[in-house]
Amino acid sequence: MLRRCILERLVIMKVRLDTKTMKNMKYKETPQDIILAYRQAMFDQRETPDSTILYRMEEKLQNCIRQGEPERLEECLQEFDDNNRMMGCMSKDPLRQAQYTFISGLTLATRSAIEGGIPEIEAYNLSDVYAQKADTSKKIDEVLQLFAVVYYDFAKRVQRTKKQRRSYSHPVSLCISYILDHLHYQITLLELARLCKLSPQYLSALFRKETGRTITDYIMNEKLETAKQMITYSEHTLQEISSYLGFCSHSSFTAHFRKYYGSTPREYRNSSRTYHLELH
Repeated sequence: MLRRCILERLVIMKVRLDTKTMKNMKYKETPQDIILAYRQAMFDQRETPDSTILYRMEEKLQNCIRQGEPERLEECLQEFDDNNRMMGCMSKDPLRQAQYTFISGLTLATRSAIEGGIPEIEAYNLSDVYAQKADTSKKIDEVLQLFAVVYYDFAKRVQRTKKQRRSYSHPVSLCISYILDHLHYQITLLELARLCKLSPQYLSALFRKETGRTITDYIMNEKLETAKQMITYSEHTLQEISSYLGFCSHSSFTAHFRKYYGSTPREYRNSSRTYHLELH
């Protein structure tokens, strides 16, 4: 029942692209107010020619994500500061300007992460979580800090994906991809064995040999790491997060979380939010 309610709420939150209305719109001619605003923007740009972020700088930043190189991000971000580069003016309101800047960067980061090898569903959903976090932020500094956080997050995920592809055999890589795409469900060894067309015993031994973990441990670790992200950056209740990730009960979720991280999900949420407040 809880899972069905959650899914119904998600459907309501998501927006369908209305292509029928778009086809009927008069879009072949640019509106006059847009033309005038564009001319003004170009005039302002000529007055301050060295203030806007350049494409090469932007591309350098995106390459850090595509290549999975989080250690190079600090150097790239520093280049923005050293050259006093800024995003264009998208709003007269400073907070909205910061939020729009973040969304623009988030869109590019998401696409770069997909190009770097992260599964689309993972990239887009992570993007949605960060966008919702920025949307509810009330401080400019909080939004700008989130910009760096999301770039490091995507770069580290791409780095991990690339390492997995280099290190693991095809059956193990297939299992890992399947697990990451089905974290909301109960995943069994038999299910994975059928996917790989191997015996459960052989797959279990192969997976442990290559990853150093049992399949059960790997699944639990990924579920709990996802739970940490949701606890920190989403407004879902702990009960909802438990249901999303396929735990048999909220008490089971709490017990596993405490075993892995030494605190309950509620304690972790309180401490992580206190930490983010102290930063500002």
